[in-house]
Amino acid sequence: MTFRTEEKLKIHPSRLPVFLEWLAEREAVLIHPPRRVLSVYLDNDRLGMFHDSMEGVLPRKKLRFRRYAPRDQPTTGWCLESKISSVEGRFKTSLPSDVDPYFFKGGLSDNHYGLCRPRVEVTYLRSYFALTGVRVTVDRDIGYRSFSLSLRSMLSVTDPDVAVELKAPHALPADLLERLFPWDRTRFSKYCRAVEATLFHGNLRTA
Repeated sequence: MTFRTEEKLKIHPSRLPVFLEWLAEREAVLIHPPRRVLSVYLDNDRLGMFHDSMEGVLPRKKLRFRRYAPRDQPTTGWCLESKISSVEGRFKTSLPSDVDPYFFKGGLSDNHYGLCRPRVEVTYLRSYFALTGVRVTVDRDIGYRSFSLSLRSMLSVTDPDVAVELKAPHALPADLLERLFPWDRTRFSKYCRAVEATLFHGNLRTA
């Protein structure tokens, strides 16, 4: 089990070109062609994972089915991913799955959260960079749908914001990471914003 440090940068959409230019000036490497990501998040009937994430509870978990749609290539198969946040750090497991969440009956049983079912769908375009041993992802064109409506309705909510995340080795000192990336930090959970926008019908705002 390998822990890592994850931090979100507070980049307003209007400032994204400035940030991308900053990466280019420091010779950040494009480590993967941009691709569209499709995730289906699961939760229990109480939305326990959502509430734990909003409250910053540790440890906590997110469960999702995920697949990728690379440009000019076939869409990948589904993977079942579990993302754990704990006091030691964060880590993710990802296993290939034969389950198609759009035809998934029942749910998955989790030791802590109990029976979990698909709740929301999240899609976005992701770009991947590496700089000084830190992985940088930039997510834009983010869209949300309530999973209960996804087969019957094309209605979706577009997030006005962008998500920029750092993924660094857990051993990297926090002050060094701060100096390497001198941008303000923020909290940003696409799952939580999807629930707020589609299940609670809240208004999304930029950071």
